[in-house]
Amino acid sequence: MYRPLHFVRHLSARGYPVTVLTGKLSPDDPQDPTLLLRVPSSVRVLRVRHLDPFRGYQRLKRLFSRDCTTPRSAAPPGGSPSLAPPTWKDYLSESLQIPDRWRSWILPATLRAVHALRLHPPDVLFSTSPPHSMHLVAGHLSSLLQRPMIIDFRDPWVDNPFRGDSHRFVEVAQRRLERQVVEAAQRVILNTPAIERRFRERYPDLAHFLTITNGFDSDSTSTMAVSGGDDRPPDSGEGRPGARLSIVHVGHLYGMRSGRYLLAGLELLRQRSPATFAAVEVRLVGRMEDASRFQELVDQRKLTDVLSIEGPCAHAVALERQRRADVLLILGVESEGPEIQVPSKLYEYFAAARPVLTLSRKGGAIEEILRVAEYPYEQADPDDSAQIAAAFERLVRRRGETAGRSVDPGNLIRFRYDRLTDQLEECLNAACAAPWT
Repeated sequence: MYRPLHFVRHLSARGYPVTVLTGKLSPDDPQDPTLLLRVPSSVRVLRVRHLDPFRGYQRLKRLFSRDCTTPRSAAPPGGSPSLAPPTWKDYLSESLQIPDRWRSWILPATLRAVHALRLHPPDVLFSTSPPHSMHLVAGHLSSLLQRPMIIDFRDPWVDNPFRGDSHRFVEVAQRRLERQVVEAAQRVILNTPAIERRFRERYPDLAHFLTITNGFDSDSTSTMAVSGGDDRPPDSGEGRPGARLSIVHVGHLYGMRSGRYLLAGLELLRQRSPATFAAVEVRLVGRMEDASRFQELVDQRKLTDVLSIEGPCAHAVALERQRRADVLLILGVESEGPEIQVPSKLYEYFAAARPVLTLSRKGGAIEEILRVAEYPYEQADPDDSAQIAAAFERLVRRRGETAGRSVDPGNLIRFRYDRLTDQLEECLNAACAAPWT
């Protein structure tokens, strides 16, 4: 949720009165209290509790059976989804998650917002997803308050590879709901050019799409890319005699961004070039789906000497980890075709001014952004262990070339959130000025 936080901060600093409608955190939700401190005091926050029936059901299962089974569409790292035929419970579960698990939040959130805003309605409504239920809330508010609506997709809705396989009736319902909110909006914002192209192909009769990428905030990072300086942080491993090449991944590993092929690539690297294998260290910082199972795989492959799992940390700590790295790692989606999504961490990597190793499809959305930024990177397919091993070899061979110094700060200015907010502000003003009924 860094993207909406940065937009709120910059719009508030420009004098716009901002009201945020959001949920209430539960003890099970990942939390970083330091980020809440960054919300300006002038911002009005309306919190509405989400009573998630699925989370309640899982708690009851743990209480009475102590045995929670893996969902039908889920798979452990290196495993495959279950091929068991769907049951009536699967159909019921999927129908109750249209458009997503926040469905039960739509009505109470709408009522809370109408009550709070009825005397002073906003000039424009801005909705960001996922979860995509937010757009349905915005659509209701747009009709009730008679105000224009802008919707923002941080991830795809119907084309999201992380959603897993769904039954036909679910796909039909999701496509119908997406079209409903897209047609009702005055503007539709996508966060990669690839997703914008996909929307334009799906809705050739509409022309109100634009791309505003994710980015980094210059006041929360102190790096070469932000300041325009030419010095690398003194604690980088690069250039220290005998130091391993430090390769760091920051972010959430889950679903089709599992990291299992990274392990296969490291194992092959050890077989092909033991000296190169011994010259690298890989650290995974952030949340991980089924971390205990992933650690088992690391142990089984005897990779503990070069790969460590550091787990989640505060955002400020994550930024520090990025600044200390020699190379920053991005994992793309392990799908057949080029990905259309870009992990938001890539833009913070830009601020750290470190070369990037991207395990993603050639010609996909990640490589497209790297090329636009003219940023130094090595690339390998996300599911090709031979390419991954070869990329590690190239990085070790070229570590003395000080690739980080080739980063041109001028190419990165467009990804600063103050510049991105310029685009959003223009979009908001255009929506308010356009005729609307």
